[in-house]
Amino acid sequence: MSAKGVRKTSGTHSMWDTLTHPETMTKVLQGQPVRDPADDLASLEQGVSLRTSTFRKTGRRWRAGSLFFRSTDDVTPIAWQPGIWSWAWRAAEPMTGPVIVESVEEITGADRFWVKAHLFRKIRLTAAGRAWVIAVPTHDVPLVLTVFKAHGEN
Repeated sequence: MSAKGVRKTSGTHSMWDTLTHPETMTKVLQGQPVRDPADDLASLEQGVSLRTSTFRKTGRRWRAGSLFFRSTDDVTPIAWQPGIWSWAWRAAEPMTGPVIVESVEEITGADRFWVKAHLFRKIRLTAAGRAWVIAVPTHDVPLVLTVFKAHGEN
């Protein structure tokens, strides 16, 4: 799954975004989203694929990556891809089956060394019987929870 043609969510920004759009840095420093988070939900409903910066905890380590959201009609509507660069050869891991969110927490303890606590929230979930611990930008939590709920148990 490549990031080409996939729009970043309101809580996701890169250093390039900051350098080319100075207002991005101002918003980030003020703790505001880059765009209106409600636009992300509307875009997703219109079939626009979205990508949010995501850390995934594997053992005691956090790995940087991206969480992709596609139309619910897509074969893999939710997938996690490791790495900060979205290379075509890097396979995305789908979150299949029902997604059940167990908790949304602040980043605390030793995790603060790897993940910026003032920008991210930790989400514990189960997808197809497999436990996941991820961290997503705080401004993207409502979008992520909405997508997960749409793929939860009925």
